Amino acid sequence: MLTAMTSQRPRLLIALLAMGVVGISSAWAEVDLKQALGAGRPQKELPGQSWRTFAKPLAIGTNSLLLFQRDGGNAVVWRLDWKTQEITTFALPELNVASDGRYTALVNREGLWLLGDKTLLIRPNGERLQLSTQYNEPVAVSLDDGSVLVLGPAAHGAARGTTERMQQLRRPAWTGALKLVDRGPLSYTGQANEKGKTYREPRYGHSAVKLPSGQVLMFGGDTTVRLMSLIEPSNQDGPWPIRPLAAMPADRTFAAALVLPDGRVAITGAPHLRCYGEDAKTRSVDIYDAKLNVWSSLPPLPFVACADAYGADTPNMIATPNGTLVVAGHLEPFVMVLPRDARSASGYAHDWQLHGNLRYRRISGIAQALSDREVVVAGGVDNADGQFGGCCKATAGIDRIIIDSGASEASLTMRLTGVGVARRGNKVFAAGGRTFGFTSTGQMRYSAHAEMIDLTSGAVQQLPNVPFASGGAKAVWLDEERILVKGSRGADGGRGFEPGEDLASYMPPSSGAMAIYHVGQRRWSEAIAMPELEHAELISADADSALLFSARGQVLKFDFASSKIREVVQAQRRRTGDVSRLIAPGQLVFAGGLVQRDTVSVVDEECETQRGGNACPERFVGFGPQAALAVVESISLTGGGPGKASTLSSAGPEGVVSTVITANGRAIVLARTPSSHWTLAQGSAGEDDWLELPLPIAADDANRPCRLSLAADPRRPGKELLFFQRGNTDDVLEVWWLDERDRRWQHVLKTGGIYSRAKPQPLDAPLNAASGKRMLSMGWNLPAPLLWLEP
Repeated sequence: MLTAMTSQRPRLLIALLAMGVVGISSAWAEVDLKQALGAGRPQKELPGQSWRTFAKPLAIGTNSLLLFQRDGGNAVVWRLDWKTQEITTFALPELNVASDGRYTALVNREGLWLLGDKTLLIRPNGERLQLSTQYNEPVAVSLDDGSVLVLGPAAHGAARGTTERMQQLRRPAWTGALKLVDRGPLSYTGQANEKGKTYREPRYGHSAVKLPSGQVLMFGGDTTVRLMSLIEPSNQDGPWPIRPLAAMPADRTFAAALVLPDGRVAITGAPHLRCYGEDAKTRSVDIYDAKLNVWSSLPPLPFVACADAYGADTPNMIATPNGTLVVAGHLEPFVMVLPRDARSASGYAHDWQLHGNLRYRRISGIAQALSDREVVVAGGVDNADGQFGGCCKATAGIDRIIIDSGASEASLTMRLTGVGVARRGNKVFAAGGRTFGFTSTGQMRYSAHAEMIDLTSGAVQQLPNVPFASGGAKAVWLDEERILVKGSRGADGGRGFEPGEDLASYMPPSSGAMAIYHVGQRRWSEAIAMPELEHAELISADADSALLFSARGQVLKFDFASSKIREVVQAQRRRTGDVSRLIAPGQLVFAGGLVQRDTVSVVDEECETQRGGNACPERFVGFGPQAALAVVESISLTGGGPGKASTLSSAGPEGVVSTVITANGRAIVLARTPSSHWTLAQGSAGEDDWLELPLPIAADDANRPCRLSLAADPRRPGKELLFFQRGNTDDVLEVWWLDERDRRWQHVLKTGGIYSRAKPQPLDAPLNAASGKRMLSMGWNLPAPLLWLEP
C-alpha cells in the first residue's frame, strides 16, 4: 500500500495538473510509464524526512503523480500511482543534478519534458532525446503541437544586461532530434527595452498560461507588474507576434493562474516580497476574459497567497471536477477554497473557506483534485525548525485534505496574533489576526478569516470572511445577533515593526475599518472606513454605539444609526498600546502602554469662547515624550467638558511590560527594572502610592518574557482570575494563578505551541469546580484567555 504524510483518508483519482499551464493529451495520460521510464523499483513508502528536489511535482493524467528527487548528484523520479496505490522509483542517469540548478517538468503528447541545464524528453515509447539548454527552472508552457515555449531561461531571472529571448523546443519528425528555435525577444511589446528602460522585458517573476485557442497569455514580473500580452504561436519561421492587452488590476509577481472551463483566466498572487500590502490588492483574485479583453474580480482571499520563502516563488491554483477553486502552495499551512455558486453573478460563492491542518507548510507546492471533496498537496518547501539554515529542502510526503465542509477540525484563527475575540456564554467569535515569519526576509501576513467556536462541543464553524483583513482586531458582541469588529491601530508584540523597517510587517490600512456581523443572517454589513476611525482603538460597544480612544487622546462615540462621530472627552495623557476598561456606564479607566510623562496647562478655547473671556477652569494635557511609565487615568464620561473629569494616579514603576485593569478599576502592572529585575505593583487613579505585590518567580529571573492576563472565572459570575505567564506560546509557556485568599501564586499550566493557543488545555487542580469538573483553557496568546468548565 502507498503510504505518505496524510491528513485525511485516501481517494484514487487525480484530476488535471495545477495552474492550467500544461495541456495533457489522453494518449500520454494513459500510457504505461514502465515503458517510458523503465521497469523502476517498487517502494513501500515515501521518505519520512525532508529531501532535496530538482523540479516541482507533476501530475500525469488522472492516475499518477511524479516527484523529482535530487539524491546527491543522481536524479530520481518517484511515481505515485493512485489507482493501484503503488510507489515506484526510476533513475534518470542522463541528468546530473549535483548542482543547485532546477528543472521545469511538463508533459504533452510528445512525452515528459524536463527543462534545465539540459533538456530531456522522454517519449511514450521510452525513447530519450537530449539537448544542452543551460536553463534554470525556466518559465515554460506546453503548446498544442507538442512543442514547448520557453519564456525566459530562469524563474528568478538571468544575469543583468542579458537580452532574453522566446525559444521554442520541438521535435521535428524528420530529424529525430530536439531543436531550439528562436521566436523573438521576450517582451510585452515584441520589442527589446530602450536603453536604460525596464518597462518592456520581464526580468523574473512573470507567468504564462496557454488559452483554449492555443494562444499564450504572459503577465506580470518584477518590473512589469501589471503588463499582459498575448503571444500567437504559428508554424511560420521567425518571431511570433506579441499583442499587448488590458493592464492587470493589481501588481503580480510570481502569480498563480488557472484557465477556467469557459476560457477565462483566474489570476492571484501578491507582489514579490510584499505579503503585507494593501489588502484589497494583495488578496485579490482577478478574472480575465480574453475574448472581451476585460477584467472582473472574485471575492478576495482570506489570506495573501504569498510564496516568498527559501527560494520558493509561485503559489498554486487548481479546480476540482465541479469547478471549485483551490489555492495552495502559499506560506499558510492550509488551502483556500471557493465553491461554485450558480446563484451569484460571478458563478462562485461569496467567501473562501480554509481547509487542512498541515504539519509543515508546502510553499510553492502543487495541489491536485482527487475528487470534488478532496485534494492532495505535494512538494513545496519549508524550514519550520530552522534545520536547513537559510536554505531549504522539500517538504516530504503528501497531504490529503477534505474540502467539502464549512467546519474546521480545530480553530485556525486562534493560532494567530492580534485576533479579535468576543465571547457570549460558551460561544466564541474570533476573526482577523496576523502571523509573522522570517523566510528570506521578514513577512507579516494578515487575516480576514472568521470563526464561531462552541466551547461546549468543541465545534468550529467557519463564517463569511471579514470585509477587510486586519492584523490586529477588536471584537465585541452588540446583542444576541450582532458582533462588531474593528481594525486595530498597532502591532504591539507579535513581531510588530514600523513602516520602512524593511521587514514588511506594519499594520494594514484596515486599522480604520469597522464592520458588523449578523449571526442569524450569516452576513456582514458593509465596512465603515472613516478618517476619524484610523488609529482609534475600540474600547467597548453596545446595541447603539461604540466608544473609541484616538491616537490624539480623545474618547470618541460612534453612533451606528447615524454613522456620526463625536468627541466625548479628552484624556490628560496620550497613550499608545494601552489597556482600557469601562468600569461602569460613566467611568472609563486607562493604564499601560506608552504614556506621556508630564502634563501642561493649556487654554480651553471652547470654554473661553462660551464664557466670553471669563475665567475657565484650568485644563491639562499630556506633554513630552512617551515612556513605559505606570500611570492610571480614570475619566468620567458624564462629568463635563474635555479634560475636566479625569483623575490621574501618581507615577508608578517604569519599564512596564504588561498591564491589566481589574473590575474595580485598579491597574496591576508588571515592570522590568534597568537591572533586569521584575516588579509587580497595583495602583489606582487618585491614589498616590503603588502597592507592591508578590511574584511567582524570583525577582531576577528576567531571562524569559513574562506578562499578566485577567480572565472571567467560569465558576463564579462576575469574578476574575489573575494569571502570570512566563515564556511564550510559540515555545514553552508556564502559567501561575494568584490565590487572593492567601496571596500566594500557584502553578496551574505548562504548555506551548498550538496547544496554548487553539487546543483546550486543563488547568491544574486548584482551579477545578466544586463539582470536580476541570477548568479548561485556550487562547493564552490573547489579552484575556478563554476559561470554561468541561461539559
